[in-house]
Amino acid sequence: RLLPALLGGLLPLAAWLFRERLRRSEVVALAALLAVNPALLYYSRFARSDLLVATFAFVTVGLVVRLLDTHAPGYLYAASVSFALEVASKENALVYPVCWAGAAFLLWDHRLFAERAGERGLLTVAIERIKTTARGLWQWADHLVASVLLFFGIVVFFYAPRNPSMIADHP
Repeated sequence: RLLPALLGGLLPLAAWLFRERLRRSEVVALAALLAVNPALLYYSRFARSDLLVATFAFVTVGLVVRLLDTHAPGYLYAASVSFALEVASKENALVYPVCWAGAAFLLWDHRLFAERAGERGLLTVAIERIKTTARGLWQWADHLVASVLLFFGIVVFFYAPRNPSMIADHP
């Protein structure tokens, strides 16, 4: 119970990750909401892994937002660590990336709609956006590969068997 209580108590600090996108008063309000949220306080008493998943998921989103704001690779590695800890906390953590992908698609669609307001067609704008995104990802290829390896290293560490006799029992 100590780890979920500690992480739940530190969760309001994650509001600071959104400081580029929110006004100072909004960051304080978000931190206050995370500090006194009845659901987080209630479930942290007995559903310990749910609080861990929620905390790591929120921190992962915050780190990705900071990465987009600053373009500092350290946030990519921190997000990989946070996401790996989320996956290691509970198996339903795999639902979160599906939700994030859906949200990213809606944002991408909104951006396409906004860019298409001129004379250019949807297909032209979509192809340009895909090329721009691919070039951007290619420039970050080494960091992306390293962060994926870091993610799998942490997940394997948490899921690997620890008892040597268990390994010896299986042929």
